[in-house]
Amino acid sequence: MPGMVGDMTPSGSLVKAMGACVVMTAVLLPPVPAEARTIDGTAGRDILVGTHGRDRIHGLGGDDAITARGGNDIARGGDGDDLIFLGPNPPPRGRIAEFGLGGRGDDWVYGKTGRDQLFGGPGNDRIYGGPQDDDLFTGPGDDLLVGGRGGDIIEDLIQGQPGKNVIRAGPGPDEILEMQDLAQDRIHAGRGDDFLSLGGDGFRDIFDCGPGKDTLELFPERDPLDSIVHCEEIVVDAKRQLRPDTPDAVEQAH
Repeated sequence: MPGMVGDMTPSGSLVKAMGACVVMTAVLLPPVPAEARTIDGTAGRDILVGTHGRDRIHGLGGDDAITARGGNDIARGGDGDDLIFLGPNPPPRGRIAEFGLGGRGDDWVYGKTGRDQLFGGPGNDRIYGGPQDDDLFTGPGDDLLVGGRGGDIIEDLIQGQPGKNVIRAGPGPDEILEMQDLAQDRIHAGRGDDFLSLGGDGFRDIFDCGPGKDTLELFPERDPLDSIVHCEEIVVDAKRQLRPDTPDAVEQAH
């Protein structure tokens, strides 16, 4: 039933992973249209299913399963280990189709057709892009981000904090930006002509640019601990510094 809200049985629990922490760079969501439908969960486990129109879905507490069904939706998990599926929604060129935000907990977020923006939040998250050009963002914690077939942008929203991230870009011309965590990252750019912009952090990171004509930008210097393979062009930008996360640029992810 469209707009369904139901309780999950214990056997229907969908995600159990690790543990997490801290704060997330503020995300500016678009205004909710007047005709959008709001679907809220409860403090417990819920199954939330959107309509074929514009929805704003918020799981609130508990380990929730959220399915958006198209219509430029915003789907947000909230506290708990959540599973979020965005719906099919080919947008006009240049527009973002849907937003998926995991919130606090160990979340799984899946994109669909259309350009999606996918966020994990505090926790050890799994973010999967869809077949078009998507934007995928890490948060605090040990995250796995997997790009789709399009030209994706994969960006680290949390700078200078512990977090062992694994990035697997897809076959399109991808951009992997601002990766600088205080832990070992593993980045596989995949096929296609990719651009990577990465900062040194004193940990042994692994960068594999993959097949294609790839450009790797390192700042402010090349980290001698890093392993770099299959990158056709390597540029060092000594003038560029890590973008700071200032207190007014972050918020608690609820």
